[in-house]
Amino acid sequence: MSQRRKQKIDSGNTSGFLLFAMVEVLLIILGITAAIQFDNMNELSKTENDIEAVLTEIKLDLSNDIKNSELIYLNYLRTNKITDVIYNPETSKEEISNMTVLLDNELRFYKNFPIRTDGYEAIKKLFSEAPEKYKNSIKDINTFYKRKITLDIYNERCRNTIYEYQDYLINNQPWFNLDSHNEVVSSDQIDYYFHNPKVKAQMGLVADDVAELYIQTLQYRTAAIDLYSSIHNSIGDTSSIPDHITYKNSNIELMTSYEGSYKWIKGASGKIDFKGEGVSIVFKDDFLYLILPNGKELRLLSVNDFCFYISKSYDLVTIDKSGKLEYIQSGIKKDCLFEKTNP
Repeated sequence: MSQRRKQKIDSGNTSGFLLFAMVEVLLIILGITAAIQFDNMNELSKTENDIEAVLTEIKLDLSNDIKNSELIYLNYLRTNKITDVIYNPETSKEEISNMTVLLDNELRFYKNFPIRTDGYEAIKKLFSEAPEKYKNSIKDINTFYKRKITLDIYNERCRNTIYEYQDYLINNQPWFNLDSHNEVVSSDQIDYYFHNPKVKAQMGLVADDVAELYIQTLQYRTAAIDLYSSIHNSIGDTSSIPDHITYKNSNIELMTSYEGSYKWIKGASGKIDFKGEGVSIVFKDDFLYLILPNGKELRLLSVNDFCFYISKSYDLVTIDKSGKLEYIQSGIKKDCLFEKTNP
């Protein structure tokens, strides 16, 4: 017992001693409470740091997926052009001979769009621990990655179509194994691609798969750009968003060079009836707009310097520096070509 306490008791000042003891107990309780709160704050800070680290990883996953999505668009364009050649009754045997390697690659090797989910798998483990301020972001992330189920289905369709065709070639076309082994293009292979109806049938299957995957990829890309921006803001990231994570194109000089009138050259109408009339391109509010013959404006979302798409319809528009504009209507294989007439 301390000397001070002993003196209080000896002097008969019991009430003073009790008050003193209560103050000491209160101080002990406050100290313990403060320590617990401090530990809780440290734990909360650690959880927030963990979640922000995982959200940053998700941003990286999204960034890579958005970059890789461009390969699907390019493949869609290439497949469309090859399909046009194959289905054109005026295509000569010499033309088929010149593109046999390209055609063989198109029909025997699949292209798919596997997305990255490392960050998503990591944040699923932190769902229950997430602070309130991250609840909405994590809910959006969980909803967003449900798209993987659909993407996996279309990726698998692309693989299966190619694998079934390879089995057909192995079991039914003697030139296939010989040409593959010798790394040559034989006359038998050229004859097959020019005469056999199986080629057009397979090209149709591949084109359908590529078109469906293209639409799914566009939907994913659009949502990924939105989610990236949302996460970027939620964690208070002050760095600039990379140029490729946007619907806009920062090359203003190039975009304005596309402005002007374009006359119809060829191509059938589908969902949009061009009626052989021309279209116009204008640049405003940081976006290119396609002006249809009826005056309707369609905003073009940028993939790269020459490739654009239309939200919801997922039609694709390509423009090159030579003045050619191609409007590709998704899902119905209806393409229209236009040529620039004046700035």
